[in-house]
Amino acid sequence: MTETSWIPEPDDESRPCGYSQCDRRITYSGTGRPPRYCQPERRWPELGNRTCKQLAAEERAATRTAQLDAVTAAYAATEDPVLTAIGELSGVLADRAAAGEKVLEAIGGRLADAERLAAEAQTARQAAEDERDTAVRDAAAARRQAEDAAEARRVAERLARDAETTRAREVDAAWRKTLEAERGQAAAEERATAARTAATLAAEQQARDLEAARSRAEAAEQTAADTRTALEELRGDLESTGAALETARSEQQTIRTELAGVTAELAAATARAQAAEQRAAEQADRAARAEAAADREQQRADADREQHTARLRDLETALSQARAAATDTGKGRGRS
Repeated sequence: MTETSWIPEPDDESRPCGYSQCDRRITYSGTGRPPRYCQPERRWPELGNRTCKQLAAEERAATRTAQLDAVTAAYAATEDPVLTAIGELSGVLADRAAAGEKVLEAIGGRLADAERLAAEAQTARQAAEDERDTAVRDAAAARRQAEDAAEARRVAERLARDAETTRAREVDAAWRKTLEAERGQAAAEERATAARTAATLAAEQQARDLEAARSRAEAAEQTAADTRTALEELRGDLESTGAALETARSEQQTIRTELAGVTAELAAATARAQAAEQRAAEQADRAARAEAAADREQQRADADREQHTARLRDLETALSQARAAATDTGKGRGRS
């Protein structure tokens, strides 16, 4: 039991001694601190000659001990349920701690997975951005290539049109030269036919009338002269044709080889005509031989004309193939 705090009392009142077994009352003199125990000190012989203060202290200690024992007994009475509850609570807390550790481990794993997924997502995003940049560059390059291809296709089409126009002009010029050569050859054939007719008439006249041999000879000479003149004209026509062909060769390099062959053949025909003229000049009496030579010349001219026509057809076929190739090339570049 604890000591009560001191409260001043009126001077005309007294209070009991602080020891519960003492029956005396203490009167306050009014000076100093009011006493709590008997003054002068009262001693108790039966209690070991101890004073009221000492006995009151023992009494308070005993009271405190009794109260402590009661509290200890009450605590001991509740110790087992508390310990049981504490044990159960400890088990629950241990389970809770284990579950918390698992949760933390799961959270750690999830965080690691999340960090890994975030890193993979960042890598994928960077790869996607790289692919997008590459696709943009590829698209720009494809557009440039398409523009270049379109420009190349336009240039190819323009070149093809120019080549077609040039080739058409060249073919037309070649046909004109061919027609001119054929007209010259026809005139030469007419002259050769006339020469053959005159020679035949002269031979028949010589066979019928020996007396008129001189006149027939003169007629033959005149016929030979006419033949020479015709051959001269034929040579001039052939030379004109060769010059025209030379001009055509200078205008277009592409058909130079074909026209060179035609020129060579015309030159050969001219040489043969000159040889025939020389033979006619040397021997007028060989009219029959000249006629045979004229026949051979006719055959050669026919063969030359056919060969030249075949060459022109080959040129037209090559031109058509070149046009088709240019068209296919333009379509292929357009599809690319």
